[in-house]
Amino acid sequence: THEVTAKLDNLLRKRACGALFINGPACAGFDALLGQLAEATRPAKGLSILGPYRVSADRVDDLRDLIRDELVAQGYISGGGTETPPPNHKALWELLNSVGDRQQNQTFLVLVELIGGLLLGNEGPGDLFSDIRHFEGVWRDRSVQVVYAIAGSWWHQEIEAYFDRIHVSFPYSPGRNYVRWTGVDRATVATMTRESLGAAGTPIVSDVIYELGGGHWEVTRSLLGAVHERPIQLQSLWNHTRRIAQDGPLARELLSGWHRLPPRSRKLLHRLLTTRCVAEHHTNERIKEPLLAVGIAQEVTINETRYLRFFSPFTELCVRAHLAEFDLADPALERVNLDEIVPELDILGSYGYQLVRDIENLVRSYVMLQVQIGQHVETRHFPGYREAKEYRRGEVRHGLPVEFNPLISYFSVRDLAEIVRQTALNHNADTWRAIERSLNDLVTVRNAVMHNRVIGFDALDRLQTLRGQIYTAISESYRA
Repeated sequence: THEVTAKLDNLLRKRACGALFINGPACAGFDALLGQLAEATRPAKGLSILGPYRVSADRVDDLRDLIRDELVAQGYISGGGTETPPPNHKALWELLNSVGDRQQNQTFLVLVELIGGLLLGNEGPGDLFSDIRHFEGVWRDRSVQVVYAIAGSWWHQEIEAYFDRIHVSFPYSPGRNYVRWTGVDRATVATMTRESLGAAGTPIVSDVIYELGGGHWEVTRSLLGAVHERPIQLQSLWNHTRRIAQDGPLARELLSGWHRLPPRSRKLLHRLLTTRCVAEHHTNERIKEPLLAVGIAQEVTINETRYLRFFSPFTELCVRAHLAEFDLADPALERVNLDEIVPELDILGSYGYQLVRDIENLVRSYVMLQVQIGQHVETRHFPGYREAKEYRRGEVRHGLPVEFNPLISYFSVRDLAEIVRQTALNHNADTWRAIERSLNDLVTVRNAVMHNRVIGFDALDRLQTLRGQIYTAISESYRA
């Protein structure tokens, strides 16, 4: 959303005619995006917002009539003399001079959503884009600025081929006025989650929903509409995602566009289903573009090499549930048991790691502070002391930096718990016993997090509870 807004602001500042082309997968929430653009630009002085207009791909000529009617309704042009439909967008905006009061230093932002699923160059957008491109090239009235923001789902390469056929210069370039938009951002999903689920729509729940759908508007809405149980469990969210991907109106609508993938793109999809990542040197722009355009795949950059990955867990589930409809009814792929494949769910692990790291570092630092102020035994008497020394020497041998890692950081959590237990026995201190209990409770879920296993909301709640207990125990241990 920020990239779209920035490009639109740049066009509006130029005081010239132009268009911003926003290309994304079907059902990705273009109406929500255009609403956000309207809100972001509304305070601008001298700016009039027209639309958003929802225009069918086979009726793009209707857009000129819709704009003309709104210009009449808002008083920019009079009703007389507008009975004849304007033949193109240049003629439409010339109505400001011919039948209306001339508008000095006026800017019009026209918001348009192209509906009808995935569109090809010969299905309407090509005609609309070329008309607007012509308008940009011939409009000379600098006192009136017109900027279009056009959102829809189309194949970029098909539009290129269309403009080659009609011998017209191409209407957009990625660095200037073209954005590939994939869905709403994390903050928007958080707002949707709070509004739909109330108190149950916690930041963690909204982050998981964002990850499951990748910010795809209708996937997010479908998930939120399916969640009724309380408390919300990760397993139920996953089950809802699988069900929505396997059947229902959303899956059907997405598949209607995905069916149009060309054979070579389907072959690339087969490779992605087999390996889950495909390096750029195994494909080319024309083959991968359709997978990106329909929202099946996304590109990630690893060490300056681009790779294709599935756009979200939902898209992978949807593709795997409909192999035959992609002509990918491969017995080998059909044998894949999704329950044996690690789902692409990272956010809970990230939350868990932050909690574990905070707990462990707090306890390790507390132990060493007590050692250094002379209250407890020296570190060489700690259980696991020799193992920790060898662990650190091994890291040195392998070239890992150890300057910021004191010896206490190499003790396992179990050894750390044993140190705390012995200290509790020797000093009969409630603080140490409370820390020991929490550390022992930590071990199992800590190992799950550190070995990159997917944990649920309950396990995350346990970590948060343990952290609170340890913070309380350490805070209350101070004696001046």
